[in-house]
Amino acid sequence: MGYTHYWDMKQDEETMEAFKDAMPVIATILDEHADILANANGTECTKPEFSYGEDEALPILSFNGIKENMGEDFTILFSRNMFKFCKTNRMPYDLVVCKVLLACLWYIPGFKIRSDGFLGDLYREGERMSLDENWDEAIEYMERTFGMEFWVVPDPDYPPGPGCRGQSYILIVSERKPEFEMEEDPLGLEEMGL
Repeated sequence: MGYTHYWDMKQDEETMEAFKDAMPVIATILDEHADILANANGTECTKPEFSYGEDEALPILSFNGIKENMGEDFTILFSRNMFKFCKTNRMPYDLVVCKVLLACLWYIPGFKIRSDGFLGDLYREGERMSLDENWDEAIEYMERTFGMEFWVVPDPDYPPGPGCRGQSYILIVSERKPEFEMEEDPLGLEEMGL
């Protein structure tokens, strides 16, 4: 067992288009943390990967920490309805995973995040509460940098029960949807037509 994030999303055309909309924000996040990121294998002197799978309509994003600071690779792959997880074990790239998941939550309809960082007694009606580990920092960054606002609410699908650590929570987004323009193109998105 280890500190893990989980996400779920539909695999349809609307989701793929929304993911493309999220890519300038994701590319900016990855570029800001380039010194601690590598490809999915954690190989030194490599970068996060954004490419298309065997079917060129299916984008793939993957990255990890570097060598001893790596956990499981963080990969978003469009191939089928998916429930995915990434066990970061609180390695330094965990903050990047949180930020990328928040960007996906903001842009992709029906995207859901659950995390070991969402457990506990955190919620008071109408107040934004602190989360575990890097989530607070990631939420503050997304609000400050991109104007994205998130709220923590009890997860209706996972109420507290006997033997649980406490209530499980989910994040929801506010109604505003700012546009973000990238100054540079660190992942070569323009070349890929995104």
